[in-house]
Amino acid sequence: MKKLLALGFLSLFMGSQAHAGFIGTITGADMAGIEVTATFSDGSANEELVWSATDAVSGGVTGSDWSLTQSGETFGEFDGVNVIGAWILSSANAALESVIINLGSGFVFDTEFGDASANGSGPGREFVSSTPIGWDFSGLVQDELYSTLTLSDFGTGEVQFLIDTDQVTVNAPATLSLILLALGGLAMRRKKA
Repeated sequence: MKKLLALGFLSLFMGSQAHAGFIGTITGADMAGIEVTATFSDGSANEELVWSATDAVSGGVTGSDWSLTQSGETFGEFDGVNVIGAWILSSANAALESVIINLGSGFVFDTEFGDASANGSGPGREFVSSTPIGWDFSGLVQDELYSTLTLSDFGTGEVQFLIDTDQVTVNAPATLSLILLALGGLAMRRKKA
């Protein structure tokens, strides 16, 4: 009985050890549900918006006199003429002070070029923008992976930027633990018989 209890505790421990995995090919449409908050320097109320898909590979939010969109794979690429996969922040409101992109627990910003940490997130991309703006990552998830990006100092007009996002998946080995527990119980029972 003691051995069976020990095996049960070991199986429970193994089952509680979930491992994060990552899906690296993410588009603007895939990120539906993330939260974007805009703050204003003139005392206007913050705008908290939920990202939605606009077509099969695009998504975004639209506030009062500003918008943030992304189309194509977020890793992005340059085809010699166009930047593909860029995020586009457009603002006609001079009071727009910051835009905070909160990916929640389902996605991460993969902020280092290549697979620097070998954590399974695959190649990432450092933040690059078409014009100098303020940017800051927060909500460290693991190594170079963050959950939140704050943009500031962008003025009016349009800013394009690239930053890679990955989707977080959790592979919990609970099924394997239960199978091991059942096999251990059968083995213990067989020894008694």
